[in-house]
Amino acid sequence: MKKEWNKNNIIKVLLWTLAYAVLSILVMELGSIHPVFFVLYPVVSAIVLPIQYLMAAKRVKAFGVPTVMTLVFALIVFAVGEMASYRWFVFIPMILLAEGARALFGYDSKKGLGISAFIMSFSTFAWAFPIWFMHDFTISEAVKEMPAGYAETLDAVSPMWTLPVVLIGALLVGTACIWFYLKKFVKTDTPATTEDPTTKEA
Repeated sequence: MKKEWNKNNIIKVLLWTLAYAVLSILVMELGSIHPVFFVLYPVVSAIVLPIQYLMAAKRVKAFGVPTVMTLVFALIVFAVGEMASYRWFVFIPMILLAEGARALFGYDSKKGLGISAFIMSFSTFAWAFPIWFMHDFTISEAVKEMPAGYAETLDAVSPMWTLPVVLIGALLVGTACIWFYLKKFVKTDTPATTEDPTTKEA
């Protein structure tokens, strides 16, 4: 299999991107069940999202997989009417950091692949970060859109000190999950060896 952009790999990357987008949206829907799930978006995402990215990125050892996946995801979110402009404050750094990790460590590197996978698991943080950085706005929207008592519970479970706790939790959980996914699903390419004819027995 060629590890570059070609017709076959484009189709596979787009299919994994669709799975990535659907799971991202499902993670976000958990927030409607209970505010705790809203606060824990980054942790849940660190469990379920890296595998789709890894399966796409391992096919293409070249620039572009984080960019394509993020832009397609943003387009899908825009199509369903959920693409607020401030979400780009998460998406743009996510693209730059993930692409940078792959370029820095090399497109053949599992380290670069793993780091970029962790970064790409933060797609739903575009919905979660207003809990802490636009707190009053988030609570006021919850009052208007969610069932009675939801906003009060969200306010109670999201003081500023929970932000570092959530991020550290996402780091620990994501690191463990990505290590497992890399070991289970991403094989290191090993070049074929050529036997030295001078070593053959006569």
